[in-house]
Amino acid sequence: MKSTKEEIQTIKTLLKDSRTAKYHKRLQIVLFCLMGKSYKEIIELL
Repeated sequence: MKSTKEEIQTIKTLLKDSRTAKYHKRLQIVLFCLMGKSYKEIIELL
């Protein structure tokens, strides 16, 4: 998945926002995918 620094920064900002707490795990998965992690690595991290 291709990403830009802007997309990654947006997701990091959303992770800090308490209003998005219920989506925290999903945002982490998207962030890790954008950072180039494999699904296996993501499962191990979470």
